Amino acid sequence: MKKRTQKKVTSVRLNDEEKQMVAEKAKAKGMSTSGYIRDKVLHDEKGLTPETMIQMQNLINEAFEAIKYADPDKGISMEMEVNKLWTSLK
Repeated sequence: MKKRTQKKVTSVRLNDEEKQMVAEKAKAKGMSTSGYIRDKVLHDEKGLTPETMIQMQNLINEAFEAIKYADPDKGISMEMEVNKLWTSLK
């Protein structure tokens, strides 16, 4: 069973406009305000959020489907390179 760790509270000061903007962006992504801020802080250094990575993976999958029929060896080579990139992002 996974051990639960107690989360710590950190305060952020925002003016009314900033608070509203963060709340709207969080709602648009179906996230809580805290989750949205946490996601931005923890994942935005590389400009890659889990949502962006999913979109990239979907595009790559489509490209592989197209390539594997035209040039199967090239498709395998590309897949290996993409896997190396995903591993480096972990």
